[in-house]
Amino acid sequence: MFSQIAEKCEVEGYKLGLKPHEFWAMIPSEFFKWQHAQVENLKMHFTHSKRLAGMICCTVANFSGNSKRKYKIEDFIGREKVKQTNEEMFKRLKSLNKMLGGKEVK
Repeated sequence: MFSQIAEKCEVEGYKLGLKPHEFWAMIPSEFFKWQHAQVENLKMHFTHSKRLAGMICCTVANFSGNSKRKYKIEDFIGREKVKQTNEEMFKRLKSLNKMLGGKEVK
């Protein structure tokens, strides 16, 4: 069982650019810290690449001659979704209920 897990971890490390001898020189906690750092680095690189592509699209669209509308980067890449806590969702639900004339039940 350990060898199967180690083999899967080795493959995951290889996908992220780790050579087999580097993998086997690490203890598990080092590997998982390294893997976490690599994944975070890839996420950051993806975000920067996406924003760069959006900025290029935005620049081209704004200089295309359509002076009626000014584009923003978010028009091309979308907006980041914000996660709400349960308390924030409940507070928002209560305000919508009040706005729509609902009764507050306790």
